[in-house]
Amino acid sequence: MTYSQYVFKLFRNQLHYFAQRKRQKRKIAAKSGFTLIESVVAFSLIVGAAVGPFFLITRTLNSSKSAKDRLIAANLAQESIEIIRYYRDSNILAGCMVNPTL
Repeated sequence: MTYSQYVFKLFRNQLHYFAQRKRQKRKIAAKSGFTLIESVVAFSLIVGAAVGPFFLITRTLNSSKSAKDRLIAANLAQESIEIIRYYRDSNILAGCMVNPTL
């Protein structure tokens, strides 16, 4: 093999290598991009995953506030009933009871 044949063969192999690399890059570039539909679906999944916990936290806080308000109302009602019973019982013990048979 002469030097010129060797150089020609080397040059041809390099051209073949670079052409093959260029085809591979085109395939990768064609497959690596996202379409608009994929982007919209991914965005909606991310938004759904982010909004769900916030909704859950908000609902939990509202229900705990409601439970707290109900507990306070029940305790105040119980206290009022105890005060009324105290006045009733103290009047009976003092002899101030109205005759219930009248």
